[in-house]
Amino acid sequence: MGFNTIRLTQPASLVAYYPLDSVNDLSGNGYTLTQTSGTFTNQGKFGNCYNGDGIGTYLTSGNIVFGNTGSVTLWFKPDVNIGVGYVPAGYRYFFRNGNSLLIARFYIAAGGHDGQLNFVCWDGVSEINIYGDSFNYLTPIWYFMSFTWSNTSGVKMYRNGNIIASSATNAAALGTTTFILGRPGEAGLIDGSFNICKVYNEVLTPQAIRKEYAIGVGKFY
Repeated sequence: MGFNTIRLTQPASLVAYYPLDSVNDLSGNGYTLTQTSGTFTNQGKFGNCYNGDGIGTYLTSGNIVFGNTGSVTLWFKPDVNIGVGYVPAGYRYFFRNGNSLLIARFYIAAGGHDGQLNFVCWDGVSEINIYGDSFNYLTPIWYFMSFTWSNTSGVKMYRNGNIIASSATNAAALGTTTFILGRPGEAGLIDGSFNICKVYNEVLTPQAIRKEYAIGVGKFY
């Protein structure tokens, strides 16, 4: 059993827990993934991981209830440099939900923000868009990414435990729908490897996010 399959104590707010050494959900809630292309390899941050080619690879869960508060965390390692200095040829997705009211992706647009990380959430009327800093994600480095949304405290995005973007606009309930790592029909998953993806129905505090990151880099509290 690899480190990424060890069942550490998890909060009750954990909806789905994907080590991504397989399609299994270890939360106990049964949201097993369906794999479309891509491979599971032994080159993970923690044992095995999922690797996508940036074109047609993605993983899809069954229907999850996305409320008006939540968090998604994951580790990723790009296979090619990506960011403001290495703008991709098309959108590259971390994840989205099935009704596209929750999206995390690298952005391309003539109006600016080329190569920046973009987190999109729904406020009940229109999209909330926040954009990351002018940063380059370089291979073969692992990064810990966290995304939170709330109907009282807005929307936030973190890298390696540090906040990189936020909006005070409050989120709305996102509905009952699938959770997709990557995106079918457009560009797809970022070209790289993914490990330990977790979905919560609460907003993780900055302290909780920093603790998750610290555990990942070998610092235990």
